[in-house]
Amino acid sequence: MSATQLGLVAVGLLVVIGILLLIYSLLIRQRTAPEDEVPESLNALKDARIDPGEKVASPMSEEIESLVQAELKSHPDLAGTQIDFATDPDDTLSISINGVAYQEVDDIPDERIRAAVHKAVATFNKSA
Repeated sequence: MSATQLGLVAVGLLVVIGILLLIYSLLIRQRTAPEDEVPESLNALKDARIDPGEKVASPMSEEIESLVQAELKSHPDLAGTQIDFATDPDDTLSISINGVAYQEVDDIPDERIRAAVHKAVATFNKSA
């Protein structure tokens, strides 16, 4: 076999190996992609911080909580009210006001806080 023929065989062999590696990498990527991919909605949360004492809640609940807190600032006597939306172990929403948890908005004793929650939900729904 001449040097030219050996060179052609070597190039052909490299091409075949390259094609096999490409097919292998596509098969591996196809098998692992769904589990490895992180939904964009979770990517937005990777740098999120939780304030000390803050209970974990869904991003939607946290956004509504922020709207409620902004609304409460318009009432000087409620500006210092601690409000925290949380997801309970049974996946229900709990609204904690100054450490007292309420499962229903209508159970909140202060009408202005109830109104702030209703207004925040309406604002959130309009933006969604």
